[in-house]
Amino acid sequence: MGFAIDFASLVLGYLYVSLAIFLHEKIRRKYDEFVSRKILHILVGNAILIPLIMGASIWAAALPSFSFLIINTILLKKQFWKGWEGIISYPFSVLVLTYFGYTFDFIYLLLPIFILAYGDSFASLMGKLMFKSEKKSLQGSLTMFLTTFAISLVFLNPIQTLAVALVATLVEGSKWDNLTIPFAVAGTLYLIL
Repeated sequence: MGFAIDFASLVLGYLYVSLAIFLHEKIRRKYDEFVSRKILHILVGNAILIPLIMGASIWAAALPSFSFLIINTILLKKQFWKGWEGIISYPFSVLVLTYFGYTFDFIYLLLPIFILAYGDSFASLMGKLMFKSEKKSLQGSLTMFLTTFAISLVFLNPIQTLAVALVATLVEGSKWDNLTIPFAVAGTLYLIL
C-alpha cells in the first residue's frame, strides 16, 4: 500500500506542477511575465500539500523538488530562463525543508514554504502593481508582514506569529529570498517552539 500511495503522490505532484507551469505560460503570453511568475510561485508552493495529505513517504515528498532542482539547473545553464536564479533556490529550499518537516515536525515544511509562496508573492505584487515600485517598498513589506502574520496564526500563538512575521519581513526582498525567507522562518520556529 505504501508504494501505491507514494506513486500516486508523485503522479499527482508532477501533474499539478506541470499544470501550474502550463498556466504560467498562458498568463505570461497573454498578460505579464511578472504576474505569471508570482502566480507560479504561489501554485508551486501549494504542491507540498499533495504528499502530506496523501500520507506519502519522505522520498515521494522529496523527489519532485530534487528532480526540479536538477532540471531547472540544466535549463538555467542552457539559458532557457534568464535571471531566474530563484528557479533553483525554490526547489532547494523545499527539498531541505521536506527533510526537516518529515524528520521533526511538518510545521518546519508547511509554514516556511507557505510564507515564501504567498508572503513573498503578495509583497512583490502589491509593491509593483499597486504602488509601481521596482524595489522593496514599505507597502510591499507591510503586505509581507500582514500575509505572514495571517498564515502563521493558523499554526502559532499570537506572540510566536509576531516573531515569525517580523523575521520573514526583515529577510524578504533580497535576491536570494527563496532561501532567506524559508530558512529564516524555519530557524525562528526552531527557536520559539
